[in-house]
Amino acid sequence: LTATFAVSQAAAKEMGAGGAIINIASILGLGASWPVKQAAYCAAKGGVQNSTRPLGGRGRGGCRHR
Repeated sequence: LTATFAVSQAAAKEMGAGGAIINIASILGLGASWPVKQAAYCAAKGGVQNSTRPLGGRGRGGCRHR
């Protein structure tokens, strides 16, 4: 999660006002899974998704979700 955030920040500085940052995470980041042994994986993917949204709203014309 730290690496994703750091690389996204560095890319945003280099791009200026144009471009797009694309971070890819699993759909398991949207909710819990069974068995519980995947809880750490789900939490990490949710962190990627939830840290990407605010980056998209900072002077980049919003964040696109698909």
